[in-house]
Amino acid sequence: MADPFDVFELFGRDSVRWIGAATNLAEARAAIEKLERSATDTYLILDRSTGQKVTFKMTKEGLVKSGAQQDAGQGRAAVA
Repeated sequence: MADPFDVFELFGRDSVRWIGAATNLAEARAAIEKLERSATDTYLILDRSTGQKVTFKMTKEGLVKSGAQQDAGQGRAAVA
């Protein structure tokens, strides 16, 4: 089975870059934290099994969760 979490870097509203896939949320966060740090970076983790999307912002203090959303019609539990 394919890894259920996809990690993306967001560039404004119109552009994304796929970083990789992960087996769980902790692994997905670790993939982001390994990247070169910049205070302007925003990342999205997509849980393909639920459709849940969680965004993170890289700050001077480290990676901070900035939001979560669920696809319409997906009535499943949130990713923390």
